[in-house]
Amino acid sequence: MTDHELIKILDKTRNIAVIGASPNTSRSSNSIARRLLNIGRAIYPVNPNYESVLDHPCVPTMQDLPKVHIDIALIFRNPRKATESVKDIITFAQKRNQNPVVWTQPGAHSEQSQNMAEAAGLIYMGDFCIAVEYARLQLA
Repeated sequence: MTDHELIKILDKTRNIAVIGASPNTSRSSNSIARRLLNIGRAIYPVNPNYESVLDHPCVPTMQDLPKVHIDIALIFRNPRKATESVKDIITFAQKRNQNPVVWTQPGAHSEQSQNMAEAAGLIYMGDFCIAVEYARLQLA
C-alpha cells in the first residue's frame, strides 16, 4: 500500500474497534487507544474480559458493537488468536454490510489472518503500528 492510499484511509477514519483492548495502562492496546482518542478518533473496545476500557463500554465481540460504522478493526492479539478476531470481523462486515480495514498491530499479524481478510474482500494492514503511521504521515 502506498503512503497516499494509507493517508486516504487514516484521514477519513473516525471509528476504530480496538480488539484486545485493555484497561491496563502498561499494555500497548491501552496507550494506543488513548492516543487515538487524543487525535479525535472514536474507539470501540472489544474484549470479553472487561466491561469498560478508557471509560468506554467494552463488548465481547464485534457483533455486540452498537449500530455504528467501523472504519478500522484494530487487532491487539496473539497471532494464533488474531485469526478468531478476523473471523469475527468478517462476520460483522457481512452482517452489517461494512468493509472495515483489518489492521494488526506489530506481533498480531499472521498469513492466515491476512489470507482470510483478503479473501473476504477486506483491506488488510499487517504488522504496522497505527499510532506510528499517524505520526509518520503527519496526520496527528
